[in-house]
Order: sequence, then C-alpha cells, then structure tokens
Amino acid sequence: MALEDQHALVRLPEAPSTIWRYDYTENDRNTYEWIESRQSSDLTNILLVPPSIQARILLLEGLSEEAIAACCSQLGVPDEFFTYHKSESVRMRPVDTPSSKHCLSAKWSRLVNQSARHWRIESIISKGIPYNVHTFKDPKDLRLDHERYQRVPGVFRPYCPISQIPEEIMQHAARESISISWLHENPSSFNPSSFVLVVVDPKREHFIVEKKYTLWGTELKESSITEPCFLNEVVGYTRARFVKEMKKCEEQMPTDEFVHRTQKIIARIMVTNVTEVLTSLHDALDTIDLSLSQDDIMRSSLHVWRERFGLWRQDLLHSRVSARDMMQTFEQQKLCPTCAPQPSSSTIRKYEVELAGLNADIDETLARLTSTFQAVMSTMSIVESQKAIALAETVSKLTSLAFFFIPLSFIASLFGMNLVEFDQKLKLWMWITVSASVTILTYGFLFQKRLLERCVGVVS
Repeated sequence: MALEDQHALVRLPEAPSTIWRYDYTENDRNTYEWIESRQSSDLTNILLVPPSIQARILLLEGLSEEAIAACCSQLGVPDEFFTYHKSESVRMRPVDTPSSKHCLSAKWSRLVNQSARHWRIESIISKGIPYNVHTFKDPKDLRLDHERYQRVPGVFRPYCPISQIPEEIMQHAARESISISWLHENPSSFNPSSFVLVVVDPKREHFIVEKKYTLWGTELKESSITEPCFLNEVVGYTRARFVKEMKKCEEQMPTDEFVHRTQKIIARIMVTNVTEVLTSLHDALDTIDLSLSQDDIMRSSLHVWRERFGLWRQDLLHSRVSARDMMQTFEQQKLCPTCAPQPSSSTIRKYEVELAGLNADIDETLARLTSTFQAVMSTMSIVESQKAIALAETVSKLTSLAFFFIPLSFIASLFGMNLVEFDQKLKLWMWITVSASVTILTYGFLFQKRLLERCVGVVS
C-alpha cells in the first residue's frame, strides 16, 4: 500500500463551512434592503451593529469545528445548540433551559430529484462497498481500475425514496435542518431584537475519485470530481430558500418583530416543503393501492414497499415532532416576555393555524400509510393463500395419478420376480386380471366413504 500512498494525489475536501452576513440597511432610494457579504470566522465585532443597520443576520452554512468554536466563544451560543442541529434525532432537544428559550430548531423533509447514477452511488456507500467494481476484495488492493465514492464531510442527512419518475429520476424526501438563536450569554452588548444567528445545512455532495493503474499496477493515476447529490442544486437549498423568503418582506419588516419574522420564514419553508412531500406520498400510496390487484407486481415489489413504509413513517413522525416543538417554542415566548420581542397576536395566530394544519395533514397521511400497509399485508396473505391452494391442488392431482400407477407397478414387479413357481406359467391375461382387481380394490378404499354414503342414500 506504500506505492499507492506515494502516488495518491487526491485528498478528500474538508467539511464545508461558510459564514454569510446580511445587513438590513437603507439604500439610495430611501428604502431598506438586505445587503449580502461573506464573513470571516473572526466574529469579534459582529455584534456591534451600527445605527444605520436596522437588523443583522449571521448565516452559518455548514458546521466546521472552527465555526462552532467562534460562535460559542465570541457569540456566547451554547454548545448544545450546535449538537442538536447536527444530530438526526428530534427528541434530544433541550427543554426548560435558558438556552432553549432563545433558540428554535426545525427538522423536516423536502422533495428532491436525483439521477439514477447518484442513487446507485448512495446505495453502495450505504452498503459499505464504495466502488463501482464488483470483486470479492477491495479493487484498491487488487490494483484494478475503478471509481471510489464518498460523501463530502459535514452534515449529510439521510433521504428516503418515494417514487421513480420518467427518465430514470428518483424522487426522494430529503431531511433538512435549520436552527436560529437570537440571544447569547451577554445580551447587554447588542440589541437582541436586531440580531439573529441562523445555521443551515450545506448542499449534499458526492466525492468521486477515478483510480487508474498502468500495466502490472506499478503506477497510479487519480482524478477527482465533486458532484451534487440532487439535480438542479448548484447552491445550498436551505440558505437560498431562506434568503429568498427573507428578501420578499424586506420593505415591510418592523425591527421590533424581526426575530418572529425570521421564525415565520422557517415555519413557511417547513409547511411548504412538508406539504409537497405529503402530496408526493399520497401519489405513491395511490400507485400502491392500484397495484394490489396485480399479483406479479405485489410479489416483486413487496420487499421494496415494506422498506419504504418504515422510512416514510419515520420521516412523518420526525416532521410531526418538529412541528410540535416549534409550536411549543412559540407558546414559551408568549409566556416569557424576556425570551424575545413579543409579536402581534395576528402573527402568533398565523403560526398556530399553519402548524396546526400541517400537523393535521401529517396525521392524515400517517393514518392512510398505516391502512395501506395493512391492506398490502392482507392482500399479500391472500396471494400466498391462493398460491398454497394451487400447490395443494397440484399435489392432489399427483396423488390421484399415484393411486392409478402404484398398483400397476406393484403387480408388474411381483410378476417379474424370478421364481420357480412362476416359470413359464404366467399369462398376459393373468397380469391384466390381477392388476385390474388390485386397482379397483385400491380405488374402493380411496372412495370408501363416498360409496358408503351413496349406498345409504339408495337404501333410504
């Protein structure tokens, strides 16, 4: 392996982490707009918001150790805030702590399209065989030309397939997470109503390395490329969507409701994305319902459906828990005036209506998912029962044939014995007579019950 290490030139890229700063300030037209700029990891003066800036958002895309350390040390953001954002669990959220009252985290799924090639890449990475050559041993050890695949380091959240659309494109429900914090340990150094830290996930990417060996594997040549996992995703989706929603209301954003406007953007993105996923799930369930009458499709797709039912159920439960936690956060803010500037009653009411409607839609989809799963398993039981009945009928026919041929075979074997008593004394008519008698006697035992019932019926 020293030879390969000597010639290996390609190295896996580091975990992506980019800091963006958005300042809500007055422009030349005497209106307010968001000004975007890149921010270094030095956040020493980030909280010193000048009077000309009405509000500031610090958006962290990706979580490198350097970025986390800067936010914890210079902004006073608690470490558990980042721990929960990076995790896949929706049930480890800290509650009833000072930090939990000043932050909001949401985890949900959005609808994405993926090429069949990248779906195969993701599948073989999950199986622990991240290369395109099927060998009994790692092709790297065998010095074979091949491609190796790896996920770009960072937060790489799972996604589950929903359906396949034309042109070999897979449709998935991809997990997303966004977290915001609007207070830190020293809130006196800035106006809490004008500063928010937003943490989003970077785009998912596959790191592909092509390895080629010269004759006898004496020299290695490598080339690499990084490709997005999903189609039409040049930049990080969550950041692009958040910025787009943020700029929609840039001319009518009161600074006293700035934190809640930010929360409203997250709620709107979550409701829109989950609704799209629910619609696609209903379409997939419609397809399954219409396939219940086709036995061949049932048998070939059952293992796929069983796997997807579990993934869909888990995904819906995560989205429901996240929506419930968001509603609880809003409730805490109404009961705790110091947690954040208080929004208007109409704003809170709109939150509650949107999230309550989303929860109702999720519950409806979960109920339909459960009923469809039960229908699939019941239909599969019927299909297997029909298969068992057909097999039993085949065995019954073979048994009936055996009742005819076994007596004939027995008599033929008996007459074929080399006994002195049988020598030149047996005639063909004897074999026919004995065979017919034994066959009739055998069928008499077989249909004994029917014959007795018929005789009793005739006598009565």
